[in-house]
This record gives sequence, C-alpha cells and structure tokens, in this order.
Amino acid sequence: MYLGDGLSEITSGMSTVSLSLSRTTPLSHRSRSIETSMSTQLEEVTELLKRPSTGTVGRWIPLTANYYEMDIARQFVIHRYEIAITRPGKSTKLSRDICREVFWRAAREYRDLFGKYANLVYDDANCLWTADKLLFRGGTEHIALTKETPAGRRVEYVIDIKYTTSAVVDVRALNDNDRSISAQFLDSLITQSIRCPLRAISSFFYPFGRSVYLIPNPERRMGWSVPVGSGIEAWTGLHGAVKIDQNGAPLFNADVSTSVFYKVRMHVIDFYLEVLNEFRGRSLMRREDLEGCRGLAMDASQRNSLKKALNGIKLCVLYGDEEGRKREYKFVDVCGPATATTFVYKDRNDPNAQGIEVTIEEYFARVKGSFVYKDRNDPNAQGIEVTIEEYFARVKGIKLRFPNLPVLHVGSKQRMILIPMELLMISDKAQKVVGELSEFQKAKIIRGCSMTPIERRERIEYMINGQDLDNDDFLVNYGVSLSKNMIRIGGRVIDPPRLELYTKPDSEPFYLDVKDGKWPLCNQLTASPGNMLFAAVIVDRCLKENDFYNGYRNLVIACQLFGMKFITQEPLTADWDTRDDLRPLVIGLREQAARRSLHANLVLFFIMQSKHPLTYARIKTICDVEEGVGCQVILAKTFRNMINGNPETNSTAHNIVLKINVRMGGINNKIHRSYEIWPKFANMADPTIFVGIDVTHPGPGRSGNSIAAVVASVDVDASRYGVSIKMQRPDAERVVYVVDALKERLISFYKSSGRSPNHIIIYRGSGNIPPGTVVDERVVSPSLFDFFLSSHLGAVGTSRPSHYYVLHDTWNLTANEWQQLTFALCHLYGRCNRSVSIPAPVYYAHLACARASVHDSYLFGYRSSSSRHSSREGASSKMEPQHMHQQAITVSRDAPAMYFI
Repeated sequence: MYLGDGLSEITSGMSTVSLSLSRTTPLSHRSRSIETSMSTQLEEVTELLKRPSTGTVGRWIPLTANYYEMDIARQFVIHRYEIAITRPGKSTKLSRDICREVFWRAAREYRDLFGKYANLVYDDANCLWTADKLLFRGGTEHIALTKETPAGRRVEYVIDIKYTTSAVVDVRALNDNDRSISAQFLDSLITQSIRCPLRAISSFFYPFGRSVYLIPNPERRMGWSVPVGSGIEAWTGLHGAVKIDQNGAPLFNADVSTSVFYKVRMHVIDFYLEVLNEFRGRSLMRREDLEGCRGLAMDASQRNSLKKALNGIKLCVLYGDEEGRKREYKFVDVCGPATATTFVYKDRNDPNAQGIEVTIEEYFARVKGSFVYKDRNDPNAQGIEVTIEEYFARVKGIKLRFPNLPVLHVGSKQRMILIPMELLMISDKAQKVVGELSEFQKAKIIRGCSMTPIERRERIEYMINGQDLDNDDFLVNYGVSLSKNMIRIGGRVIDPPRLELYTKPDSEPFYLDVKDGKWPLCNQLTASPGNMLFAAVIVDRCLKENDFYNGYRNLVIACQLFGMKFITQEPLTADWDTRDDLRPLVIGLREQAARRSLHANLVLFFIMQSKHPLTYARIKTICDVEEGVGCQVILAKTFRNMINGNPETNSTAHNIVLKINVRMGGINNKIHRSYEIWPKFANMADPTIFVGIDVTHPGPGRSGNSIAAVVASVDVDASRYGVSIKMQRPDAERVVYVVDALKERLISFYKSSGRSPNHIIIYRGSGNIPPGTVVDERVVSPSLFDFFLSSHLGAVGTSRPSHYYVLHDTWNLTANEWQQLTFALCHLYGRCNRSVSIPAPVYYAHLACARASVHDSYLFGYRSSSSRHSSREGASSKMEPQHMHQQAITVSRDAPAMYFI
C-alpha cells in the first residue's frame, strides 16, 4: 500500500471550518451579524484548532507511507549567508543552473575562504549554510570570477556573500506554522551531494525547482523516460521535504515527480523528423533512412516548423574545435541552404575593402571553403589548398551528406554564426521544456507516466538508495542519516454511505450501495427536470445530418430513461460558421423555444470538430453571461459514440445525462439517511450549509485579476449548489470578499430551503488503497487537527490522498464525524457515478473558478508582460478597472444555477 504526500490533483491541500450560529436571529439580522462575526474571527483567530482525538470508525488496514525516518546525531549550529551572483552591468536574473556552477567553481578556487566542501550547503539561488564560519573579515565578501561558456565566450561573474545569522538545528522547530531555518537547511542538505557539480554522482541527476530528475541513460537499467513526441521526453524526478511526525520525530517525505525535457544528444535531423511524425504516434522515418538523399531540402513551411520547434534550445556541434572542444550555442534562426542564403562579407585584412553580397557557398569557397591547410603534427609539412568538404573529410572525418538542408543561425543575433543542420545535435545538458504541450503529448504523458503503487515505491526507493546516503560526505559531516526503508503505519477504511437515487410518491426511498468508490446508475436519479427542449448547433459543418439524428435519438432515449420529461423530442437545429456572430443565433433559438412553450428548459448542444479554446470561451460567455441559456459543448467524435449501442448502457450518453440533469436543476443522488452521521448534518430542524472556496490566478507571464469562487449548498441535503464569483487583486490567495460572498450564499440558502442555516461547514481548496482510507496517526501533525483521506478509487496509477486541516470548529465535531462527513460529500459530485478525490463543494468551486476565468479571458483577453491579446472584437486595450471585470463576468439571472458543472 502507498500513502502519498497529501496532494490532490486540483488543490495542494484542504482546510475546513465549522461555524455554529445563533438559532434565534432572523435572517436579515443574522446576515449582518454573520458579517461582523466573520470579520472579527478573521482578525482574532490566531491559533489553529488542536486535535481533540483520533478517529475510531472503520476497519484497520496496514499501510506503507512514503516517509523515511531521519536520525540527527546531535544538535549543531549552522551559519546562514546571503549569496548574490550577478554579471557586471547586467540586470538579468541568473538561472539556478548558472548560480550552481559559478558558486561551486568559486568554492573550488577559493578553498582558503570556503573550507572543505562538506561544510557547505547551497540552495542554488541566494542562501548558503555552513557548519563553520567562512574565513573572511567583516560582514561581506566580494569575489570576481571569469568563466568560459560552452560557446567559447569569456563571461565575468561577481559573487557577493553577506553573513546574516546563526541558528541551532532543532527538529522541534519544524512546526506547522513556520518553514524555519532548520527545515530549509535539512531539505537542501539531503539533496546537496547530487546537486554539487564537484561530485561525480551529480552527473546522473538534474535539479530543477524543488525536484531532482534522473537523467535517462540507455546504459542504466533505471531510466524511466517516456517519449512524448517532437524530440521531447518525460523524466522521473524526486522531491521531498523534512517534516515531524505525531511524536515530534523527524521524517523525510519523498515522492516522485514528472516533467518534460528535450532529449539529450539527439541529432537535429532526427529531432525534426520527430516533429514531423508527432501525430502519427511513432517515428516513421529516421536519419538513417535518408542515406543517399543528397538532394534533400526543406521548403519555407518546413523551415518555419523547425524554427518553432528549436526555439530556445541549446545546440552542440558534432565536431571539435582546434582544442578538441565541441562548442555549444543557443539556436537563433533557420536560414536557407548554402546555395541560396546570402549575407554581406567584408575582408577584415583590407581596411579599404567594400562589403560584397555573397552566398553561404561563396563564403565557404572564398573564406572557409578553400584555404591552406597544414598538418600541425608535422613541422616539415607543406601547406596544401583544400576545400571545406575536403577539410571535414581529412581533419574531422566528416563528409557532408545533405548539403541542401538549411544552415542554422546559432549563438547570438548580433553574430552571424552559421552551421549546417546536419552538423548539430541537441545539447548533452538537460533542457526543460517551457512551452505548452499539445493534447497528443499530454495524453502520452498521462498514459506513460502512470504508476502502480509498487512501481511508485520502487522508483522512490531506487532514487533514495541510489544516492548512497551512507557515504554522503555532506550528511556525514552534519551527523544526519536516513533509514533505507519506508515507514509502516496503520489506517482505517471508512464504510461508504448508501445513496438515495430515486423516490417515488408514497413509497420507500430506493437506495444503492457503493462498492470500490462507484455505483450503478440503474437508469434512475433522485430528481429530474421537466419541460426539456434540446437545440443542436453544428459548428462549421463538423457532423453529417444522419450521424446527428442517430446519436441524438439515443441521447433523448437515455434522458427519458433517467426521468427527464420533454415538451417535444424534436430538436431545434442550426448551423454556425465560427466566422459569424453567435449571439443572434442563440437569441433566435431561444425565441423558437418560447414559441413552443413559455416554460421550456432549453439546452443548447454545440457540436465541434476539435477543441478550440477561443470558440469554447465564446460559446460559454454568450450562453452563461449574456443570454442565460443552458449549453453543452461536445466534440463530434464524442457525439458519434452515441450513434451505436443500447441507450440503457451507452456510457457517453449517461455521462451527458448526469451533467445536464444537475445543470438544469435536477439531483443525481443524495446521501441516504441510514449513513450513521448524515442525519446530524441533513437536519431540517437544525440545517447546515456546506461551502467550497477556490481561487484561480493569472497564468505565468500574464497579468490580470484573480478570481475567487464561493460555492454553497442551497438545500438541506447538500445536493444543489449556487455560486458567487468575486474578482480580486492578483496573487491574493485569501478571498478578500468572503463576507459578501458568504452573505449572498446564506440568503440563497434561505430562499431555496425556507430555513436559515444554523451551521456553516467550509472546505477551502489548497494495489491501491481502497476508497475511504483515512490516516490520522504518525504522519500527521503533532498538534494540529489534520488527517489524510483517500476518497476515490485509483483506477490508473497510484491514489493520492487529500490532506485536510480542520482550522476552526465551534460545533465541536468529533474526528469520526469530520472524516465521515468529508467522505460522504465526496459522493455528491454530479458529473459521475463515482466518489471523487475532494468534497463536492470545493470541486464545484474549482469548476466555477475555471468557468469565470474563461468568461474573463473572452471578454477582456489576457495580458502578458509584453503584449495584450484581445479575444473579443472591440475589446478595450487599456487596463480595465476591477469592477468592470466583476460586472462583465456576472452570469445572467436566467442562467441555470449550476451552469458551471
């Protein structure tokens, strides 16, 4: 069994709050009292909730957790220094790779200053810890270094070292509220040996961010690289952090990570062939297959494709210079073949010479191609005139095979360094892929990098034990060691709730048992909407008429099987060319629906050929924000899945039914009252409102506002939800307008249920083990109230439990109640008939944030640091005030309450 480090795919953790309100205050007055109460609590609550007890419900299960015991032999003092590495006259921030290389070169050249290497622990950025003080006078030291780059340029660097403080390394300081100096130091210490370029073991690993990646090598058994196309592959890395367990003992929490890099030592021609063959799923052609094709060339479109693929990549020449070094250059541009590319050449030896335009071919013939070559190893040899081709053949042992392929401009834009494409390869140094991957590549990563619990454990253990920590000079120097095996702990498997799917008048509720985190649909739902009317919009003629009606017929039958009532089964239909305006079409369809029935629940189905973010945003914004019409976007290939098969068993049709039913006001399932703790929370006489909160921020390199979503239940059974969207300043993780949003949600609950809530439960986003596995011992906080819960079935890869912290609780719920309640809410997510990884309220908040971000991007475009892109014609080019964003993304009152699902 494997217990992850507590991170779900959507959030980095989960926190919960329980508030109990006065039962005697009327709603209008209570809203104001809640606002005052919440504001006061945000200011006055300075201590988080302590653990009242551990849970007892559920059957015991043995688990292996990805934590390693640490032993710190003694207390010791460390000294902290601030490091600043710069280039004189340059303001550009240097990468961690450069800082790492420059620092350790200084440590090697200035041994009298730095002392022995094992005393130094450097975080590859701006922080250095040492066991003994550095030997310099005063509080600062200034070091100048000159380093030759792989391209042969000499670059100056300056290192400024400033003493800041000293501290005693104490594991008791590794508390929940502060990532102390001790924690930062120990995190860096454990990986220092494989991050130090002066150690041989560092050549097997590449540090990036908080992870250390294993560099693939065909000669080693363990490479774990996954090819994803276009010269890119996914590497396996190790990341971890030092924590303290429930008893205050130190543990190292280790886990694997995956990231994408360019393949090292790959020939540029092979790289380009992979780019060409990306969507074929395999490389159909290799460089060896091109033998004898001396006339091989590339047209303008192919050269542009190569330029896009090579952008930002460092390349290495395949031949050495006079000293045998293989130069490394950054790619700049793709030029034409030697016979077509021209530039101005001027004889440097003749100050009066005029610049003349020559081709690359003429340049090599005039300057490089024909020259006097003399064997340096033979002092008596006579110089002989050779061509460039003869030079490569005689001196380098290289014969140009593809003279008509492009030459590449490398180095810098200011210097014209042109090298034939066939004489270059991707650098042998690790290079992280920065750009966004294609959908095809993402799918390959998901398939190729999923791991069973056993595989995940093997990879963690291989990378931990492969570091040879027993002989690690840095760890030995500080008296720190790690155990060789993961720890064993105990967990409990909580029984899942029974689900109420359908209630007939004057009959007992129909319920189903949950098994392995899922349940059969049985063609029944708890509540289904009536007066349904579907309209289909075929986007850019992506679907034939016959295919549409065959698939549509099965979809309608499936909807009826689940209880939906239709005004008419005949759909409204329309074709939409994406070059045309969409809003008049939507208005027209809504008017047609009104003519059929004033009470029609209209749902527009948009059928598209492929995913197109801007078209999707256009549809959702017009339907959600401007017109308030329910809509569903479906890919044509997905729609075709409904053409054949039985509507009673067609999974595609069933998935669409689940989404449409909830979006249009239906209920897919409820928690049955036979579940032990549920009557306490679904009590009409003592109602509880469940709230989920999430915040989304602008992407890297973009500016704009952050978007916060506060989703809350509107009924006592926690089956229906509404949302309040708030704009706030960027990078504000705290929800600034939480009081206003909560007030809106409380009023909505009252209007829907006829009761005001007495309790507020807030979830805030931040073989496999079976669903319902909970752990609240050993690997949890020694003081705070937290627990791990894996609420879903890990069908692919390894289940990763969510980590929950109970921050505040005036209801005084027990550990059992918190854990069972959280597990129950994971069964109320309307999109599927499975339990999910986090409670439904916060999952819905995440979806609402994402939808609001789509609306905002379409209406205002996104801003990068250098430019602004307007998605909508006529959008303003200036920075709009925040209130304009808030007003613009507010959805129509006519939109379905759960439009975001």
